[in-house]
Amino acid sequence: MYKRQENSIIPYVPSGVNFKLSSVNSIDPGHKHTRSSLSGIDIAGMETAITKIPSVTRLASNFDKTSDATMATVTGFTRNLVSGSSYMFKAYLWMEAGAIGGIQLGIAGTALFSDLAWHLRVVGDDNLIKTETIAANLSSTFTNTGRTTYFAEIWGTIVCTTSGTLTLQFAQAVSNGTVSRVAARSFFESTLL
Repeated sequence: MYKRQENSIIPYVPSGVNFKLSSVNSIDPGHKHTRSSLSGIDIAGMETAITKIPSVTRLASNFDKTSDATMATVTGFTRNLVSGSSYMFKAYLWMEAGAIGGIQLGIAGTALFSDLAWHLRVVGDDNLIKTETIAANLSSTFTNTGRTTYFAEIWGTIVCTTSGTLTLQFAQAVSNGTVSRVAARSFFESTLL
């Protein structure tokens, strides 16, 4: 993305990137620039900023569970974590369920970590908080029945020591013939810190 100003092109710079044009008077759009021809521009800083762009997945269609209380990863809600890196993650989930089947959700994965903390808040269609809890592992789950609509917020951080996955999982709390679902407007986001 470029802005024109007084016959010169000024590149868009993400916040936090050290971008100096001290030794570059103008950038010729017809010339193929290389790292060496762009002296004065902190290319490494720009590359770092680009890798820290959040990875956001919006659920394309409803994720349904019927007569199934076995946790499963919500389609598209998996992140590959790299050893030696730290991440922030969050999810906003709109869920529907039969009053008997209810909901069950949690964070799981195969990545090993030295530090993990995540917070979960679930509100029911009665506008009351069903849970507000903090977890420090990849095996905690939350279950609730008795409501037909839920909204959940999850956010947390993880320091990965062995590469693997981080997933958001969902199931019915009690196996029941009425569908329990994560609605298509839900999303999962992760950012390299």
